[in-house]
Amino acid sequence: MVDEVLGVHEFRESVSGVLERFRADPEAPPVIVGAYRREEAVLLAAGQYRRLVANMLPAVDDDADLPGIRLQLARTPEERIEGLTRAASFFAAARPVT
Repeated sequence: MVDEVLGVHEFRESVSGVLERFRADPEAPPVIVGAYRREEAVLLAAGQYRRLVANMLPAVDDDADLPGIRLQLARTPEERIEGLTRAASFFAAARPVT
């Protein structure tokens, strides 16, 4: 990983050069950017990004519910938590009293 963090001003001035570097070398190291040189964002070549995302996705069976999976992935974390909270409330209410 690249240790140097470009400041925002420096990145703005060099963005064309960074893109040219990725065009010339699709395997070029990522560029880290941040205000006051604190890591805030990473820019990497598109091919590297696609491989990274592809490696993060689970293998999908032919019988998988792809529309359902896409819908779940599109939900925000807040929506996911809300759904889990509703399910927990439902199951708590449905629990038999002993």
